[in-house]
Amino acid sequence: FTFTSWLICLGLFIFRKILRFSHALVGFGLLFVPICFMRSEFDQLFRVRGSPPLSGIYVYNAFRISDTEIRLFFMHSTDEMQKLQFLDTDGWKSVEITCVCPLSTLISQCSVEAHLGIIRANSSSSLTLRAPRSTVEREIDVIDVRPKHEMENREYPYDHKLGVCVQPVYYHADWPVFIQFFEYWMAAGATKFYIYLHSATPQVRKVLHYYSKLLGAGLEIIPWSDLPVSPKDRGDFSRDPNTRVFRAGAYAAINDCLLRSRWNVKFLAMLDVDEIILADSPGSLARRLEKVSNSNPFAATFSLEWRYGVVEMRNNMRIRTPRNLSFDLLNDVKVLPIDNVMFDYGRLRKIIQRPERNPTTYETAEVNSSVLSVLHLRRFNSRRSTSAIDNSTPANIDHGIINKITANFRNRSGLLDIDMGYWWRTAEQTMSELEACRKHPFNLGTRIGKGHCRSLANCEPTLSSGEAFVKEPSVWTNVASREKFIHYVV
Repeated sequence: FTFTSWLICLGLFIFRKILRFSHALVGFGLLFVPICFMRSEFDQLFRVRGSPPLSGIYVYNAFRISDTEIRLFFMHSTDEMQKLQFLDTDGWKSVEITCVCPLSTLISQCSVEAHLGIIRANSSSSLTLRAPRSTVEREIDVIDVRPKHEMENREYPYDHKLGVCVQPVYYHADWPVFIQFFEYWMAAGATKFYIYLHSATPQVRKVLHYYSKLLGAGLEIIPWSDLPVSPKDRGDFSRDPNTRVFRAGAYAAINDCLLRSRWNVKFLAMLDVDEIILADSPGSLARRLEKVSNSNPFAATFSLEWRYGVVEMRNNMRIRTPRNLSFDLLNDVKVLPIDNVMFDYGRLRKIIQRPERNPTTYETAEVNSSVLSVLHLRRFNSRRSTSAIDNSTPANIDHGIINKITANFRNRSGLLDIDMGYWWRTAEQTMSELEACRKHPFNLGTRIGKGHCRSLANCEPTLSSGEAFVKEPSVWTNVASREKFIHYVV
């Protein structure tokens, strides 16, 4: 609270004590207490808004989608938009820029957003960028995602029919859920995986390393680091861009994944690591998606209903080696009625994308939940009402897939006996602390002086086991950097 706010509230408290028998004052007091709270919070919000804007332009990769066009996603503050330029054969030219700004962040201070840059340039394996006020030029790698084969009247020969893209994984300690993720999707017919990794425990990294060797080129682990910032500025809301990035820059990662998978994957499921797909018939999900696609030939996006699964994971929460992991619990998963799920989550939709199709020129097909739906298997369940569990219905996960998971997992000899130690308390504690931080964007205990943004940088100080996680090294290039190199030659 500011000094003025404290003084007003103290005066009100004393006044209420003097006139404590006044019924009229009770109603006024109930109204005034929230006013005091809002006054302090909005005072903080506007004080931060007066801070100097962040001017960095952070670029990761660029993608060549055709012989004449390159696309890239970059992070930049919407408070002070700068131009971005690229070096063409005949000089410097401007990059066409569009903001990818989700509506959920418009009322917050998550001002460092993903932006799409479009460059009209001929073929090149690298790209030179600069900001007009920058002192240096930066070279960025260009990944070629053009079609590998000629497109005629026949079906394009994709390398993978079904792939899965997982948005940034951060502060993750739950290694069993990654085993369940890979084994389920492989049994369901997926052959390509994109994992965006921000931070995880060594145990989770051991699992990812194992499946990376098993799948080879079928698994891409994309490092997704914090944006570069000086150690002295880390956590400062006016100087650290990470304090203004919604979550871990998920929207930038999703769009990066769509570009990365073009003409490589036909159907790309954009899901979390603890989500699976329920189908109305057993067998390959890729074949089921082909049927849905044939019924919607002009669809770029397939929108699926999100459902909340109730699963008792206690038997898998105290294990130290993967050998003791049980998949039989998937037979007992139940689905909560939508009325027993928080409104914001109960109306969620998840998508499966045709990566090379532009949603502005193609259609979005809403798939009936009786055909395909997404089931969220929450492992660390909060308290649920007995009536909600009583009203739940069996999920009926494909028994053929569950049996295949169990049979395949028996052959993972290089993974089964790795000792993972006592991991579960770190996993459960970290998840509860992250959710508490996400739930209260105006939380007095953690937010004063940090502004209103659900960013990892603002939640990181609240983690009691932060030292248990290994973060990815920096992968972003600040094209707008103003640091100068020393010229040793005169």
